Amino acid sequence: MAELTGEKNGFNLVATYDFGTGRLSVIPAALRQDGPKSLEVWVIEDGKPPLSVGVLPDTGRGDIVIPTSLRASFTAGRTIAITVEPLGGSPTASRRGR
Repeated sequence: MAELTGEKNGFNLVATYDFGTGRLSVIPAALRQDGPKSLEVWVIEDGKPPLSVGVLPDTGRGDIVIPTSLRASFTAGRTIAITVEPLGGSPTASRRGR
């Protein structure tokens, strides 16, 4: 379980990850957004571009089942980021949000 806080915008999230099923569950504790936005989950590995693993439902609360091929990325030493993106997720497949 991790508590995540946005640095430049108002959101606090509680996230849990089940290594057995690959299920990432996110519950917003506080989520302030101007207009419709989406929360997108990324894996960031040194020297590589961020890789999107999914977009959360519009409420910000929900589950994403990480594909089997990406579950190895959810290990120690990797950064998991959640960004605020345009509705539906980043249109460029790269992090744009904060």
